Formats: sequence, C-alpha cells, structure tokens
Amino acid sequence: MSARSTRREAREGIVKSFMDSLDRIIPPEESMALRGKTFLDWERQADATRQAVLPTLLQERAALDEAAQVGDGQCGRCPRCGSDRDNLR
Repeated sequence: MSARSTRREAREGIVKSFMDSLDRIIPPEESMALRGKTFLDWERQADATRQAVLPTLLQERAALDEAAQVGDGQCGRCPRCGSDRDNLR
C-alpha cells in the first residue's frame, strides 16, 4: 500500500500552514501594522503559530508513512510503551 500523500503535497501543506501563520504575525503588506507591543504579545503569537503548524506537520508526516496508518475502528499504539489504550487527559 502506498503512502496517502506525496512528499511534495506534504511539504506544500506544511509551508502553507506556516505562511498563513506568518502572514498573521508579519503581514507582507508594508501598509499593515504589526500586532503586539510587548515581548509577551510576540511570544503568544509564536505559540499560536506553533499550535497551527505542528499538528499539520505531524499529520503530513504520518500521511507519508505507511506504518502510521490505522484501520477503521482500531486505535494506534503508543510509541513509548506499545499500549493500545486511550488516554483522554
């Protein structure tokens, strides 16, 4: 079975996610003001970027790996302990 996505598609999806987040922090148009005045504001913007981009990165990476695929109704296994139990913390 082949991967669910090509490397090019995966990279394009990740780059698009990052660029969308970057455009919110540093708009490409010079006429648009930068948001935030304090370092804390900028940290929060960076955290929002992390929250937007990392799930996309992991999803795209998993789509490239045949071993990452899980059948319908099955849970994946923990990479650390091998357990198939759900942890809904």
